[in-house]
Order: sequence, then structure tokens, then C-alpha cells
Amino acid sequence: MSMLGFPPITTGNIATTIDTYVSTSPNYGGTCPLGTQWTLPINSASILAYGRGAPQTIAYVRFNSSGAAAMLANPGLVYWVDKNFQSVTGTASESAFGVNGVAGYTMLCTGTYPGSLTGAALTTLVNGNLIWIVVGGYVPAVTSITSAAAGDYLIGSATSFTPARVAANTAPTNTPVGMVATAIASGVSDVLLGGYGTFRF
Repeated sequence: MSMLGFPPITTGNIATTIDTYVSTSPNYGGTCPLGTQWTLPINSASILAYGRGAPQTIAYVRFNSSGAAAMLANPGLVYWVDKNFQSVTGTASESAFGVNGVAGYTMLCTGTYPGSLTGAALTTLVNGNLIWIVVGGYVPAVTSITSAAAGDYLIGSATSFTPARVAANTAPTNTPVGMVATAIASGVSDVLLGGYGTFRF
């Protein structure tokens, strides 16, 4: 069950928080147990014109990728690695469920993390450590896909951190991670993730 309130985010920003994984420490060195979910009382998207009625649910997880694909300039799609739903990867083939293992989006990306790191360098910093991902609610400006338009569904794909598109009024071919809320522009779209309140796909 997700919890209302303010989660223990080390930097105060899920787009910049990376907590070091320590196998011998309580909570693996993290600020709360892996898999913990919180529903934020205020949607970070509320500074925009959209999304106020769909606050984000975030989950505390370990980023654990064997292939270590380079992170992108914008928030990217992640997949559940394990059946405990405590670890994620940006690559569908590393998921316990393949492309159907869509978890949500990591807000960590080269465009938000301080220090002007390359995607490969950021992956090296993140891989094996603890981060927050968004698993429900309205998420602005995440990595999208060519021709995405409002009402389309986004599903997993073979391209790391990048979804595939299923056009509106077409049955999804795989588990949707969310619905496109704004047409793609400069490589990103706003997305309403499934699994929050009445927003289920």
C-alpha cells in the first residue's frame, strides 16, 4: 500500500537522489525498505497546466542492470528486474517479465542530475544503488516515442529506457505503462501512469 506524506528523499528531489547500496546495513543503507511506495501529497506536475488531480506515487528501489545501458537526457522507462518488485533496469530483456515488466519512470537522467555527466557515466554512478522511481500518477516530460499523441498507450520496447507506442483506439499488444497526455515534442511527452487510483490500464 502506498503512503501519504513526505518520503525520506535524501536530496529532497527524486531526480537527483542516489543512495549507496550497502549489503550489510539495515535497509541496505537506504532511507526506507526497498519497494516502499509513497503517494506524494502534491503533484510535481502541478506547476504546469496539467496533472493536478493525479499526484505521483513513487517507489524506492535498487537500480540493477547487468548490461548497464547509458541513461538518457530525459527521464526513462524502467522495468522490474525481480519478482520482489524491489529492483529495476532500463532494459526490458533484463526484466523478470520482459517487455511486460514495465515499472514506471526513473526521473534520474543527464538532464536533471548535476555535474554534466554522460549517460554512461550516470549509469555507472547509479547502477547497483538505490533510487526513487515514479510508478503512478501524472509525470511530465518523460522520454517518449515518434508520433506519440494524446490518448496513445506506451508499452515496453527493446530500446533501453524508451517506450513503444500503441495508437489510440487500438488494443495494446503488451502491458501499458501509461497513456500519453501530450503529443511528443523535443523527444518527450507528459504521461499518465497506470495503477494510480481510478487511472488503471
